[in-house]
Amino acid sequence: MGHGEGGADMRAGTHWCALYSDPAERERARFAFLREGQRRGDRCVSLVDHLDGALALDHPGVGRTADGHRPAVHRASDVCLRAGQFSADRMTSFLTDRAHRPAETRPPLLRVSVEMGWLLRQPRAVDDLLLYESTTHQAVEQLSAVVMCVYDLPSLGWRCWWPRSGRTKRCSWTAPCW
Repeated sequence: MGHGEGGADMRAGTHWCALYSDPAERERARFAFLREGQRRGDRCVSLVDHLDGALALDHPGVGRTADGHRPAVHRASDVCLRAGQFSADRMTSFLTDRAHRPAETRPPLLRVSVEMGWLLRQPRAVDDLLLYESTTHQAVEQLSAVVMCVYDLPSLGWRCWWPRSGRTKRCSWTAPCW
């Protein structure tokens, strides 16, 4: 993830994508993101592909905060799909509802990590991907939220390699677009 790992310098209205090549890299990105949110007092939510073992809340540094809160975990398909199809309204309503929940003092930032495998398995994956990213970007700009969408590079047909001396990810497209 490089500079700003975990989202330390992210402001409300930030929507970004993290790319990973293997599950361990995905978990490092998500846990760093959630740990930073908990450290800052943000309200953390993780949308995952599979609830079974997808997010170990006892991972070092991710668990209950000092005030007893732990990240909420939801199946991404339950939040973003209606009748098996991507629903921009359903996803936007979820984000808006979570961002506008009352808080004791200033409303904390909503920090959401979204595992994107569910979207890539949809029949209209390319169209849904563009609609999802556009809708999410518009919603996040209006909310006190930071959203990190986490994409599996092999599922996208990308192959990446990282030079040991640098932080830059060099990627090449290796498969035709859906």
